[in-house]
Amino acid sequence: MVLNEMFKEEWRLHSKVYDSKYLLLMPLLMFSLSFLGSNLISRFSAGPRTDIGLLIMAFGFFTGVATGSVSFSNNDAVKNVLNKYTFLIFSSRTLPIDHSVLRGYLILKDIIFYMGMYFLPIGIGVNLALGGMIPYTAYMIGLFITALITTLLLADRIDSLPARSSIIGYKDFSGSPLFKKSLIDISRSSGGFLKIIFSLLSLMGLYWFIINYVPIASYLGTNPLSSFSIILGTSSVTIYNLLNTYDDKSDYSYLYINQDHILSQKLKSFKILSTAVITAFMILGYLIYGGNILTGFAFSLGTSYYIGVALAYLAGPYPNERMSEGLTSLKFLVMTNIFIIPMLGFSSMNTGTVKALIILVPMVAIAKITEKYLLYKH
Repeated sequence: MVLNEMFKEEWRLHSKVYDSKYLLLMPLLMFSLSFLGSNLISRFSAGPRTDIGLLIMAFGFFTGVATGSVSFSNNDAVKNVLNKYTFLIFSSRTLPIDHSVLRGYLILKDIIFYMGMYFLPIGIGVNLALGGMIPYTAYMIGLFITALITTLLLADRIDSLPARSSIIGYKDFSGSPLFKKSLIDISRSSGGFLKIIFSLLSLMGLYWFIINYVPIASYLGTNPLSSFSIILGTSSVTIYNLLNTYDDKSDYSYLYINQDHILSQKLKSFKILSTAVITAFMILGYLIYGGNILTGFAFSLGTSYYIGVALAYLAGPYPNERMSEGLTSLKFLVMTNIFIIPMLGFSSMNTGTVKALIILVPMVAIAKITEKYLLYKH
């Protein structure tokens, strides 16, 4: 009963943001991408099909890690809903629900949701394209569940650590009240700012696995700091998602605040947080790979800025809901990959850094124009 009501509520929340039928486009998008991608890789690459198997297995594992990191938000939800027990009133019967039971339902809901939205469509796509990929599909699903449960346990341990975040207040930040609120929302939620690092590491972990263990992606290691920088900037998508997890534009409806101003402050928070996190990761990348760190900063910060503006333009303050919708995700993939893929391709060449920087310039210019003239009018 509880699980069924959770699915109904999930669908209702999505219906508030967009037409529910568009949610069903996501499995179709995943199937199409996996089917077409598998065909392209098999036809234009000498790599064996095991490379594709490794890719989908890695996708399963690191999606589990990323999904598990969302448990910080689940922990907050459980704490807000329950003390030790609560009772479902205004219903035909009253049921006591324990913390662990509710968290278990949340985990089961996530597993079923991701199976239907991502893993089954991907598995069907690669099997229709290549055949004989059922074992890899099973490994992908198994690795997802394993990584999800492991990350949930780790997140619970991190959440139990004493932290200063619970006493952080407005005086600890400078800037407008809305900007301060965005930072305080994250700092006081489960995991604090640590969950930003955690979520970013899950995406960078996927990149590191692919570049080191999947032969068809080995070309990214030609200029490792450049490709690392571009992927790092792209991965900052998780920061924008987290900044828009803990409130809603309707929360400000009783205040005399322009709704566009709320979105602009969210984007400002994103730019400051992503700059700070990217700086730390870039120093780590430079220590590992060497190379031209100034070029790396240009790639990572420029890409991150474009990603943030694209998300704000397409999804507004609802990225966690709208990016589950196939049409919005397709638009986002087109808007980003039209620049990101050529940049990665050129950056992997010994003489391609200048060409990659040439692509970066119009990308940042488009982001600036979008932010200034289009973002708060869409």
